[in-house]
Amino acid sequence: MLLCTAIACERLPAPNHGRIVSEDDISQFRSNVTLVCDRGYQLTGSVTRTCLSNGTWDGSPAVCQSTSFHSCTAELVARSVKVVI
Repeated sequence: MLLCTAIACERLPAPNHGRIVSEDDISQFRSNVTLVCDRGYQLTGSVTRTCLSNGTWDGSPAVCQSTSFHSCTAELVARSVKVVI
């Protein structure tokens, strides 16, 4: 007798300052999830992850990194520039 067993991946944690947008049931084989970051953060790592036949997720962990440093730096530079006419 042939016995089939469902393949499941562990639930992915949402990145700090981000969230998981589920496209499918997020724990079954061939399920896809998309990871997004909050405003002011940029995602590094895999944006989309797929549950593989061995019960693991493909791709690399997602990290949301702040982009505010660059904005603050640009603003400070803009304030320190003198306009001479």
